[in-house]
Amino acid sequence: MRAIWQRLRRTVMTAHVLATAPINFCVLPLVEEAGKFTNMARKARQCCQVLTVPLSCIALLLLRAPAVGFSLFNDRTDLPADEAAAFAARWNAAPPRQAHEPSLGDAIQVGVAPDLLAQLGIAEEVARHYGIDVLTLQELSRRVVQDGVRAWEHGALRFEIVFDALVVPGSPREGFEIDLYVGEAGTFFGWTAATWRYDADRLLTNGLSLPGNVIEGADITINRDRVAEAARALMAIGQPLDILAAAFQVLITHEVGHAIGLGHPNEGRFLDTDSDPLNVMVIDPRDPFRDLQIWPNPRNPPIAAMPLMWGGLSQTDPASLLNLLRRLRNPSLAPDDIAGRDVLYPALDSPSPTPTRTATPTPTARATLWPTASVTPTVMLPTPTPTAVSCSGDCNEDGSVTVDEIVLLVNIALEHTQQTLCSAGDRNGDRRITIDEIVLAVRVALLGCQGLTRFARFTL
Repeated sequence: MRAIWQRLRRTVMTAHVLATAPINFCVLPLVEEAGKFTNMARKARQCCQVLTVPLSCIALLLLRAPAVGFSLFNDRTDLPADEAAAFAARWNAAPPRQAHEPSLGDAIQVGVAPDLLAQLGIAEEVARHYGIDVLTLQELSRRVVQDGVRAWEHGALRFEIVFDALVVPGSPREGFEIDLYVGEAGTFFGWTAATWRYDADRLLTNGLSLPGNVIEGADITINRDRVAEAARALMAIGQPLDILAAAFQVLITHEVGHAIGLGHPNEGRFLDTDSDPLNVMVIDPRDPFRDLQIWPNPRNPPIAAMPLMWGGLSQTDPASLLNLLRRLRNPSLAPDDIAGRDVLYPALDSPSPTPTRTATPTPTARATLWPTASVTPTVMLPTPTPTAVSCSGDCNEDGSVTVDEIVLLVNIALEHTQQTLCSAGDRNGDRRITIDEIVLAVRVALLGCQGLTRFARFTL
């Protein structure tokens, strides 16, 4: 029993920090107290499987951010913002001067390795889960890759996508101009490596000749293990196939954003045209670097406007994790993704339609696509007292909370299911399910109604 408990503890403690916010501060202390009981340990394992991995993967696949703006993949930090943006690496619009020289003139050639889903090891599993055949799923994956790549197209910035291509992993200058394949990328969901060189005769897409760096090639690695884990997590909490597709599209779009010259705004210098991070950046294609300045990263951007290019491990308020899933309902570029693209690839003949951003009061969220080391956030939620505790989450009123009932609460919170299917989960009577109400249901599942009263001294 001790060995089983130690393994469970390691599983919880090594889960991604985004998931462990609710786990570390509510589930883990309770389970540690009760870990000597076999049945309780089994319940804890079930609950952690339902919540820990899915919440981690959901947040990792989604957007990240302490701010709104854009950053450069190749940023000369010794230069002011406008000069750095002018010098930064991008694909050259000049006609090739020799054979096989990369150029936007004939579109960026993107080679996609054969059988991406088969290489991820999830094709049959996903097809079986959603009741479709593997060939249909493979065709869907191709459309998702196309949509993810072509999301950046604008003016002279175009892509020619070749599937089942002979790519050359680990060598950006070989193979296609952009090679996309499945491989290992450590703890990251994806990884992009690009090479560039200085060109005194570089041509911008607005016709301006300006010395600076030109991209010669890029390799995009999709992490086999992490993406498969995320897909299984989304399926485990009942997400539809279009959400899995949107999550994969976001991943592709993010990595292609690196391949065309954009970086992580929260990890590099934050570029904006004024001091307001929530207004639309208006980029003049005739003078795309005008008004660019470096600004501090502000807080609390609207979830719906979160750029896809955010990077770094988040310190996410768990109350915002459910909002991150809602962002996948529209996996298109945010206004500041568009602004960054239009600075690097200004188009005179087709002005960029930038949607209007409204600053609505949205819970603070900082999430990530690709993790780096960070500090586990402190989450302060109300401490339950014995008088306030009942069988929260006991949807069928049988005196206990099961894993299925927790999954139901998650789907109600995501507005996939009506709240009336589990009124017992709505502790404050506001006709919705929040993350803290789900966490309370997990506590009931672990300890039962009476057990929860016994251990109510633990602070969430």
